[in-house]
Amino acid sequence: MLPHDLVPWDVAHRWFEHWTAAGIWHDIHEELRDRVREADGRDPTPTPTPTPTPTPTVLDAQSVKSAEGGEEIGYDAGRRIRGRKRHLLVDTGGLVLKTVVHSASTQDRHGTEKV
Repeated sequence: MLPHDLVPWDVAHRWFEHWTAAGIWHDIHEELRDRVREADGRDPTPTPTPTPTPTPTVLDAQSVKSAEGGEEIGYDAGRRIRGRKRHLLVDTGGLVLKTVVHSASTQDRHGTEKV
């Protein structure tokens, strides 16, 4: 669904795959998050780990239905969902600091250790 004035989809997809493998999307995300935090008058580099001045963070989990590919699929009995679970660590402004995706059968207390 690319606009017609851009490159053909297969070229765009090839660059997307290349940037994903090289970690460029992660670097872009980190840079943009740091700029937004700095514009808000906050320390641009968040430190969610126990340091002298840690960044306040929020951790949440969400189970989503899925049927194929990627990580092992599991069943979250508490939410009655077969699929995967994602844990997000965000700062108080809602900017994502870290994401982990695993089987929905992973208990929240074990999943948070991976974040």
